[in-house]
Amino acid sequence: MKMGMDFNGTESDSVIAIKDGDPVGIVMYNGKPSFKINMIHAYPGHDDVIEPMLKSIISMAIFEGKDSVTVHSIGTNKALNDLLYGLGFRNTTDCPCCQREEAIHMMIHF
Repeated sequence: MKMGMDFNGTESDSVIAIKDGDPVGIVMYNGKPSFKINMIHAYPGHDDVIEPMLKSIISMAIFEGKDSVTVHSIGTNKALNDLLYGLGFRNTTDCPCCQREEAIHMMIHF
């Protein structure tokens, strides 16, 4: 399910994973001017929903003619980093906040 939400004072779009009628994960992103993911979250026990949500965002970016997706989020979940690497994301240093502890700043080009 996709919906618009306010995140940190800016309008963001969201992809929400739903299982058995209940939300179990969310990815918030800005689609303009580029696809930038601001938050990735799955409820405990539902880490398996992260990959399909990320693939949905990547598909939307490709459909809209973008050349990349950036993840700019805070995360302590090593499995998330491994998943991002597995999907083809690589670390990037385009932003000084990537030096912050627990910050994820990765990008995939296509």
